[in-house]
Amino acid sequence: QLAEQVDQPEPAAAFYREALSQKGQDPRVNYYLHNNLAYCLNQQGQFVEAVQHCQAAIALDPSRANAFKNFGSCLQGLGRWADAAQAWIKAVHVDVSDRRALELLEKLIPRHDEKIRETIPDIDQQLEACRRAYERAGTGRFSDWARGLTLN
Repeated sequence: QLAEQVDQPEPAAAFYREALSQKGQDPRVNYYLHNNLAYCLNQQGQFVEAVQHCQAAIALDPSRANAFKNFGSCLQGLGRWADAAQAWIKAVHVDVSDRRALELLEKLIPRHDEKIRETIPDIDQQLEACRRAYERAGTGRFSDWARGLTLN
């Protein structure tokens, strides 16, 4: 993870691969290894392999948004615009408090609007639903606490 944090995705990927080769790990650890390896592979433009690791991470824990976000990035890198949009929509639904998936979706749609609409004709409604969900998640006492604000 340290190699990843200092923007060295190639050595980080090697470390994650080595850790995955060790058998009998906790499924939660395997989720992070697959997800983080996918992120590193995306950084290197190795989208085909990254897809496999995203799918493995999602299979291990579909309640975490990061693997869906990384999956969307792989698919975008492969030119699969509608599939990327669907992955980011899923990421928003899994964790509405994390704005990154929504931001990626909002950037993608105008760039590839026609191709996305072929597969997702109601993309405008889905995007608006994601925005509303995020806005609702951003209100209330829990979200204030999660952002580190002091409550009186």
